[in-house]
Amino acid sequence: IDKASQELREVCDDLYPSILKDYGLKSAIQWYARNYLEINKISSTLDISLEDTLDKDLEVHLFRIIKEVFSNIIRHAHCTRATLTLIQKKDSILLKISDNGKGFDVKKVDSTKQGFGLFSIKQRVEDFSGSLAISSVKGKGTDITIQLKVQDG
Repeated sequence: IDKASQELREVCDDLYPSILKDYGLKSAIQWYARNYLEINKISSTLDISLEDTLDKDLEVHLFRIIKEVFSNIIRHAHCTRATLTLIQKKDSILLKISDNGKGFDVKKVDSTKQGFGLFSIKQRVEDFSGSLAISSVKGKGTDITIQLKVQDG
């Protein structure tokens, strides 16, 4: 019963992470960076400028995108530093995440089934009529830039 209860909590948390509900997107990102990146000896710099409260679906998508990118950084980048910029403009959101890691061949990952995490990110970006640009140089790191449209309330 305890295990089933824990699994149910995890499923519910994944549907709408409680940290988002309780503290908001900015605090959730700060918590996640501190408790995942920095524990893995990756220093993080966060520049988050959110003017208005975002739609809950958009918040969840952004949080899941950021979690996926951070997870990829931890597993694959072998870096010491990651930066995140999240800027809300009138009708769009700009998200940029960079690391100083080993980089990778973007075309190679795109053409194989290895990049499921990147596929998930692309799907989330498309859900909000957004754009995704990935730039990576072997030995110098990776830059991921995402632009999402903000729907009028």
